[in-house]
Amino acid sequence: MSQAVTTVNSLIASFQFTDPQQKENLTLLPMFSELNHSPEYLTLDDALARKLLTIQEVSEAGSVPELRAISQANLPILFLEGEELVGAKQNRVLNTTILVKERAQTVIPVSCTEAGRWRSRASGIRIESSAFVHSPRMRLLKNLTVTKNLEIYRSYRSDQRAVWNMADRIAFEAGVTTQTGAVWEVVEAKSVELEDYTSAFEPVEGQRGIAGFINGELVGLDWISHTSAFAKLFPKLVASYALDAMLRREKDGNESEREMDEKATLRQFLLNHKWNSDTTREFSSVGYGVDLRLKEDYAFGAALVHE
Repeated sequence: MSQAVTTVNSLIASFQFTDPQQKENLTLLPMFSELNHSPEYLTLDDALARKLLTIQEVSEAGSVPELRAISQANLPILFLEGEELVGAKQNRVLNTTILVKERAQTVIPVSCTEAGRWRSRASGIRIESSAFVHSPRMRLLKNLTVTKNLEIYRSYRSDQRAVWNMADRIAFEAGVTTQTGAVWEVVEAKSVELEDYTSAFEPVEGQRGIAGFINGELVGLDWISHTSAFAKLFPKLVASYALDAMLRREKDGNESEREMDEKATLRQFLLNHKWNSDTTREFSSVGYGVDLRLKEDYAFGAALVHE
C-alpha cells in the first residue's frame, strides 16, 4: 500500500468517540484521535475574512465547472468538498477537498447548484462562501460521478445534470419553489426548521470529526485535521446533516426512538470497508497532497493526504 493509504488507515484505527448528541431523527457522534501530524493552514472563511483570498470566474465569459482562487496568504487554504461558493455568475459547490497553495492562483473544480442563473448579481463578480456544506445525499452523488471521471479522464468534473436533478429533488421534497434552482434558496426558506436542529448540537473540546446518523442509518463521516479548523467548520457540517434529516423526517417519519449503539455501528462500518490497494485509487490533487478515493459496495470515501 502507498504511504497515503497507510496514513489514512492509521488515522481510522486511532478514532475515539464520546457520547452521541441527538435531535429528533438526527444523531451526531463526536470523533477524536491522539494522532496529529497535520501542516498548518487557514480555512476558506478565515482567508476570505482576512482578505487573503479572492475567488472569481476564470475569465470574463466564465466556465461552469471551474473557478479561480487567488491566494495572498502565507499558509495553504483548506477548501472543503461540499462547501458552497455564492456569487459571480452562479452558485457553485466544491467537487473535492483542496489544500490551495500559498500565494498562488489555482483553478478549482466545482459544480453549479443554481441552474437558472448565468449572470452576475448587483453585488458584483466576487464570490464568497455560504454558511453550509451540502447535504450527504448531494455530496455522495457528486463524489461518485467525480470519481468516475477521475478514473476515466483524470478530471475532477462531476455529472452536472445529476447535480441539478438532485437540487431539484431537494427543493421538491422541501416544498420550496426556487427562482433559479439554487439549493441555498431551500436553506433560506427552511431556516427556522434548520435552526431548530442545528441549535441542539455543539462541538466538544478536542473534537476533529463527526459521524451522522439519520433515522438510525449511518449517512456520513467528516474529519478535519485541526481542532480549530473543525470548530470553525462545525456549524456548516451540522447544517449539512440537518438538511437531510429534516427532509427525511417528513418523508420517513421520526425514528429517533430506535435503540442502537452508534459507536459500535461506526466501528463495524470502518472495519468492513478497508482502504487498500484493491479498493482505493490515488490521484494528484489540484493543490497540495494526494486525493484518495475509496469505492466499494455500499460505501464511498475520499481523503486528502498531505505531509
